[in-house]
Amino acid sequence: MLKLLQSLVRHFRNQLFKAKETELPIRLSRGESLAQSILDFLAESLSIQSVPSQIMEGFRSLRSKFPHEAKLEFLDYLIAASHQYQIKLNFVQKSILDIRTYITKDAPFLFQIKSKDLGLPEIYAIIGYHASSYLIRPLHNYVGEEEWVSEKDFLKLFGIKTTKDEVDWIVAEPTFPFSSQKEIHSTSSALKNAIKQIYHLIRIESKDVWIVFIYGIGIGILSLVVPVATSSLVNIVAFGVLLQPVIILTLLVVFFLGFAGAMQTIQIYVVEILQRRVLFGSQRNLPFGFQGSAKMP
Repeated sequence: MLKLLQSLVRHFRNQLFKAKETELPIRLSRGESLAQSILDFLAESLSIQSVPSQIMEGFRSLRSKFPHEAKLEFLDYLIAASHQYQIKLNFVQKSILDIRTYITKDAPFLFQIKSKDLGLPEIYAIIGYHASSYLIRPLHNYVGEEEWVSEKDFLKLFGIKTTKDEVDWIVAEPTFPFSSQKEIHSTSSALKNAIKQIYHLIRIESKDVWIVFIYGIGIGILSLVVPVATSSLVNIVAFGVLLQPVIILTLLVVFFLGFAGAMQTIQIYVVEILQRRVLFGSQRNLPFGFQGSAKMP
């Protein structure tokens, strides 16, 4: 009996204090490394924080669905892998002339050049434009450096003649533009997620929201001028006072109502700017209204 108890104690002790098995790090293939390089760059551009352990686990889970992601299925694989980064990829056809004025480091345009051996495509990002030159960063090379390319060489890279010819572009935006990744994963309710997004938006635009709020209070206070002035005019007329106070009071009413109208105009202007900022913020300052992810032909 004593030996049985000792063996049970030994067994439970081994189970409780057994050293955790260390998992071997995931070794990424060429296609997975390329996808990680592209999505890490986009996440940094969009200011999206990601957890490395979750990202690697996401790549592991995609291996069963995309056993051969290195060739024709790479774009599909890239779209699937972008979900774990909370990034939405959009594929559009626009000319270089159309997108040229909207190129920034916060809203890069990506394009692919098919490799000669039909393997993985070469992916580049345009992150700047100045004086007919384009700042390009290769993403297929992890240590690739940014380089300024003339417009002539840039057109040769695409194999087109003019900047008016349409090109296939890859652009990215956050899946949830107004929520951090931590807030999204911490709540499963759609209503709570919507409330968190509204709160996050108000917190981002708190300066302009406070301006609208303060102007609203000021307009409300100045609106009290009309009933107060009306009451005063009735008393003045009833007691038969001189005409001079009536004229002064009328001029004061006109002045305060004009001031209230100017404040309301400024408030409407601030609200309009705020609406535009929210609209363009949700699209990451891109001029195109994307209707969802679509595969390039």
